[in-house]
Amino acid sequence: MLGSSGCGKTTLLNVLLGITDVTHGHTWWRSSCSTRCSARCRTSNRARSSRW
Repeated sequence: MLGSSGCGKTTLLNVLLGITDVTHGHTWWRSSCSTRCSARCRTSNRARSSRW
């Protein structure tokens, strides 16, 4: 991921990993809305999607 300083690269990664909660809008990962997912669900999805 490329971008200038302060454009939200780290924030986006933290949201996708479930470290940071979304306050506005929605995030989609592999055709499902991860914003509505519980913390347990995000952890499960993260574990499944990180496998090679």
